Amino acid sequence: MITRRLRTAVVTGRAVAAVLAAAVAVAGCGVSGARPGTSGVGDPYFTTLGNGGYDALHYGLDLTYTPSGTHLAGTAEITARATRDLSAFDLDLVGLHVSSATVDGAPAGVARTRTELTLRPRRALPRGHVFRAVVHYAGVPRTLTDPDGSHEGWLVSDGGRRVAALGEPTGSMTWFPSDNRPGDKATYDIAVTVPSSLTVVSNGELRAERHSGPAVSPAPEAAPPAATAGPKATDSAARTITTAATPGSTGSTGSTGTTGTTGTTASSGTTGTTGTTGTTGTTTYTWHIAQPMASYLATVAIGPYALRRTRLPVRTGTAPDGRPITVLAAVDPDSAAKGRRLLDALPGIMAWEEKTFGPYPFSSTGVVVGRSGQAEYALETQNRPFLPGPGATATLVHEMAHQWYGDAVTPATWRDMWLNEGFATYGEWLWLDSRPGAARVPLARSFADAYRDRGNWAFPPPDPPRAADISAAPVYGRGAMVLQRVREVVGDPAFRRILRGWSRTHRYGNASTADFLAYAEKEAGARGRRLDSEVWRTWLYGTVRPPMA
Repeated sequence: MITRRLRTAVVTGRAVAAVLAAAVAVAGCGVSGARPGTSGVGDPYFTTLGNGGYDALHYGLDLTYTPSGTHLAGTAEITARATRDLSAFDLDLVGLHVSSATVDGAPAGVARTRTELTLRPRRALPRGHVFRAVVHYAGVPRTLTDPDGSHEGWLVSDGGRRVAALGEPTGSMTWFPSDNRPGDKATYDIAVTVPSSLTVVSNGELRAERHSGPAVSPAPEAAPPAATAGPKATDSAARTITTAATPGSTGSTGSTGTTGTTGTTASSGTTGTTGTTGTTGTTTYTWHIAQPMASYLATVAIGPYALRRTRLPVRTGTAPDGRPITVLAAVDPDSAAKGRRLLDALPGIMAWEEKTFGPYPFSSTGVVVGRSGQAEYALETQNRPFLPGPGATATLVHEMAHQWYGDAVTPATWRDMWLNEGFATYGEWLWLDSRPGAARVPLARSFADAYRDRGNWAFPPPDPPRAADISAAPVYGRGAMVLQRVREVVGDPAFRRILRGWSRTHRYGNASTADFLAYAEKEAGARGRRLDSEVWRTWLYGTVRPPMA
């Protein structure tokens, strides 16, 4: 099945206002035969997840988090386009209390049924109308237990002072209302207000950091060059370090930032630190996500993080607009010593992945290294993956590969999860094969190890039998084996085109397994005719382990 391709325009900021203004005349028209949008869009594993009748374009989230009591108050402004005449529509939201909602500025009816929030606008919405829904909500966000027993959603630790909001596959609905399915991507603005002793890290680019309350404390002296290998922080203050990075180094120390009574700014030198906020007052962090993102990839990490800001050299990578890529990484102070190693490795990983997968698809990158045990898994949250403590460098390679495979091109449904994990696992194998000396793990060994693992043959990667299986072994290891078999059949030149072109062709959109099969066969030319019999029927969809080639 052919799914939605690259969205040709991103609607955000002033563009949202312009589109809304242009639609006012349409909104005033009467709509006969309008009916409610559907609850759920037929996902084979999560039948009520996602909603029919509209296409989300932009989410504006304004959140305030109070660690004592772990209370969240939020306003979500959702810009969407009706895809049919709508008398009502649903959003996915669990647990939180909705106090009021409006659609196009007029009060809307509100109804709740389990994970569904139904809004009924005063006037029906005609097909093609771009509307704005505003939802005010508050409460204590939940942690969800997934079918496989893992936990997601609003993950709280340290008495509420540390939060990791992780959304794969359903957890985003614990902290904001959305069309919570991989097939409806949108741009985002996320503003979060927290006590000034804490820092908020999210997706995209940090646009503003506003302090309210008592004046900030004096800026610390710049660290000496020997201390620039990584960020440090105390429980009562977060620092921002700005460097010009090259692969394998962290740059040199520059001047300290300037300090003001309503916020902090970094100097324009090569390296600087911002002043630190005091233990009272609040700080609002505003993040902007310019490229479309699936709701499950949205994240908020709250804690006493140290931030390190760098720019990759142009020879390493440029953003889609041609500017050097901004790197903003965050490390929990409890992970600072070992986390420094991952931050130092990131420029080199980015250089290798751009060489292997093609130009980086986003305007910023980075990583969030949380406290050990903060979550049960690493997750490829868009722009900067979340790691629950400092782990192996290969894990960071895997999660960064998802920026191309999973984040830029996102599966159409959760049945297509192997297109995320198979590609990222194969990318990890390629990276291990490229290591020098004793660190090298030959690609043939990775393949052979996966082939011998009986767990990889439990089911075909595109057909997990249950929701609990969408992240099971075949989705990862057997998915990677499929890609290696494609390479062996079509040859290295054609496979390189497939590996680099797949993400580029579907960038910022969604794609299915059927889309990938058709794409690979087309790019492989005459050899592509062999893929059905030699790879798809056996290695991808076969129910028994095929013989080694």
